[in-house]
Amino acid sequence: MTMLETPRLVLGPWQESDGEPFYRMNADPCVMEKLGMAHDPADDFDHPHLPEGHPLRRHVLYRAGLLQSQP
Repeated sequence: MTMLETPRLVLGPWQESDGEPFYRMNADPCVMEKLGMAHDPADDFDHPHLPEGHPLRRHVLYRAGLLQSQP
């Protein structure tokens, strides 16, 4: 698989070990806000095919472009 490399960044193929840090990064509201994403808790939902208590059952939905710019 092709690697993309710059002086500050190396991107390679997805590895199983990437899952946990990727999940943590995307679950951080500060990261999502910095990316310009907006969260409305009314949009969150439970995955219909995952049982109660499953750690991935609750889906938190972020939308792009809904934040007003801050000074």
